[in-house]
Amino acid sequence: MTKMADAFFGRLKAYRAAMDQTALADAIVRNLYRGDAAKVEQAAALAIYAASVRDRLSQADLNTAMPDFGPEP
Repeated sequence: MTKMADAFFGRLKAYRAAMDQTALADAIVRNLYRGDAAKVEQAAALAIYAASVRDRLSQADLNTAMPDFGPEP
């Protein structure tokens, strides 16, 4: 259980530290695709979507409405 928690919080720290979509895509390649360079395009697309969702959620009033996650990728 400790190893899983360490892995989770390590990834969470890496994603939070990503200040732009390129850094987020790099973190996604490392953590989700285990460094597979062939997955760079998929990671970039996921980073764009994740950044969009993060922006939408930061503007959402979660007390009064359902959050808008944007269009499906």
